Amino acid sequence: KVPVNEREEERGDVVAVGVGVGEDDQLAVAQLRQLEVLAEPAADSGDEIGELMNAPKGSIAIHQNVTTCEAVIASCLDFSGKRNKVVYDDMNFPSVMYFWEGQKALGARIHMVKTDDGVTVPLQRLLDAIDEETLVVPISHVLFRSSFIQDAKAIIEKAHKVGALVVLDCFHSLGTVPFDVQELNVDFDHVTLISNTSYLTR
Repeated sequence: KVPVNEREEERGDVVAVGVGVGEDDQLAVAQLRQLEVLAEPAADSGDEIGELMNAPKGSIAIHQNVTTCEAVIASCLDFSGKRNKVVYDDMNFPSVMYFWEGQKALGARIHMVKTDDGVTVPLQRLLDAIDEETLVVPISHVLFRSSFIQDAKAIIEKAHKVGALVVLDCFHSLGTVPFDVQELNVDFDHVTLISNTSYLTR
């Protein structure tokens, strides 16, 4: 039951619950309405970005940064079962690795594939690590440290063969390495194009 001193105002899909009827409440509702106005061009921008990787219209979500994109994805995952393994390599972007390490508290098991030379990731070693207990494989398409291009197709095919999801970080590949997210059949793809703005496709 909503207390007498609370009120609810609804506009479209946005519902604001405020305490009292003061100026702060009016400001909060005005800000929510402004977010609605901003959402439409954001969706349009997402569709324009999506054309660069052949993402379906309406499949782009805009977030603050790459790690936030991965956090959004992880929030949908359940690490409580036997399939709780997260496979990635030690050439991944640092903040992304820190985030996935943090999922251990929720039951995630981390399997990090090591580089031998600080430049490449051994493909077969990565593929062998992906098994029936793997839940998700968050990898970089192009490594930020060395510009090495990973074989995304082979990794995605192996992950799907055993029922795992793939998160493909395309920060360094979109616009430089041609790829098609639909052809790759990637589960999630994200790219940061400008400072502090990331685009997530599903």
